[in-house]
Amino acid sequence: MLLTLIELPFAELHLILLLLLLALGFFALAFGGDILTSGAAAVSVNFKIEPIVVGLTVVSIATSMPEMATSFMAAKDSPGIALGNILGSNIANIALILGIAAVIAPLKIKRRLIRREVPILIGMTIIFSLFAMGGGFRRVEGLILLTLTVAYLIHVVRGAKVKDSKESYP
Repeated sequence: MLLTLIELPFAELHLILLLLLLALGFFALAFGGDILTSGAAAVSVNFKIEPIVVGLTVVSIATSMPEMATSFMAAKDSPGIALGNILGSNIANIALILGIAAVIAPLKIKRRLIRREVPILIGMTIIFSLFAMGGGFRRVEGLILLTLTVAYLIHVVRGAKVKDSKESYP
C-alpha cells in the first residue's frame, strides 16, 4: 500500500487521503521536534554547553535538513527553486518562527550574543548576496560558503563550554 502511494502522482490522490497524509506529516513533525528538543537539551547538559550554542549548531543543522534535501533535488534541473528555497527558509526562520516564538513567550537575549552573532549573520548575508549577484553559485562559491560554515561552527563550539560546571540547563 505504501509503495503504491509513493509511486502514485499526488495529483491523482483523493483530497481526503491528501489531508490525512498532511495531518500525519504534521504529527510526525511535532513528534520529531519534541525528540530533537529533548535530545538537544540533553546534549547541552551532558557536555556542559550553553543551550544557545546547541541551538546555533545541532538544532539549526537538523532543522535545515529538509531544505537541504529539497535544494539538492532541485539544484540540477531548477537552480532557481533551490535558491528560493534557501532564501524563503531563512526569511521564515528569522521573521515567522522567531516572531511566533516571541509572541508566545518573550525572548531574553544577552548583549554578548548580539555583539557576536549579528555581525556574523550580516556578514554572511552580504557574502551570499555578492555571490548571488555575481553570476550565481559555482563550486568555488560553494566551497567558500562551506568553509565559512565549518569555521563558524568551530568558533561557536570553542566558546561553548559553560564556565561553572555546576550550572545546568533544563
